[in-house]
Amino acid sequence: MTFRIKKKDLRSHCKILCKIYVRISLVFISLLMIDSTAWSQKRRIETIPKDLSEAIEKLHSLYTDHDKAQIRRLTEDDYWALEYNRLGLHIRNEWGLWQSKGGLYKYFDSLGVSEPDYISSLVLISFYRSLTGNSIDIQSQIEELNKSNESSIREEQIYYDSIYSIWESIMIMDTVHIKYRLVPKKKKTLVYPMSNSDELDHYEVCVMKAIVTRKFLEKLLDRPSLELRILDMCSFEKLWFWYPFNKTIIGDQIEYSLYDQGLIR
Repeated sequence: MTFRIKKKDLRSHCKILCKIYVRISLVFISLLMIDSTAWSQKRRIETIPKDLSEAIEKLHSLYTDHDKAQIRRLTEDDYWALEYNRLGLHIRNEWGLWQSKGGLYKYFDSLGVSEPDYISSLVLISFYRSLTGNSIDIQSQIEELNKSNESSIREEQIYYDSIYSIWESIMIMDTVHIKYRLVPKKKKTLVYPMSNSDELDHYEVCVMKAIVTRKFLEKLLDRPSLELRILDMCSFEKLWFWYPFNKTIIGDQIEYSLYDQGLIR
């Protein structure tokens, strides 16, 4: 029995991070124009705000008039993507969010939001709306966030079920064909899994042939996985697999996660 496992577009668990990388090219110039000292001046925001209103006030004090003018030229999503890993990181680390303490955490926890990533995002978006004269409407923001999370969870479960179904249908000693990206690096060629990222799209695709020698669920995450014995690597004698770039030759055993690599039959 032969299966061809093809690429499937997967919405990541870390939806926030994916969104950042999708939009980062759109805000790069703005990143250069906005003064980076705003988010690095820790001494000015060490006092943890007790609620959203105080948090917005603190953020207003960080930016110069020039910075604020540049921010107003951004969309809400672009501002969020720009500051999520700068000012947002500082908010998460220094305002007690990871430790589940402090006034700001307690304020959002009382509203049903306890995840630091979500709290910092709500603060950033609320600041942007305050700066641009739009209604903050924190309750609507939270409702929208909850709907988005519920939708993501449903889609993730549907995807997992489809992957698990394929995993169950594959038998020991079946032959499988799996797509990888080949990335030449000096004297070696690295092998990367297919994904929904555009970063590797311009590299050559290699369809490898292998025999299934074991089926298992990854520990902790319960992700459907296979142990494979390599039969063919697109005529290469050896390749270095990501991660951690282990050298692989024909006949070697490798572990392959259907879920992580976004590949299905």
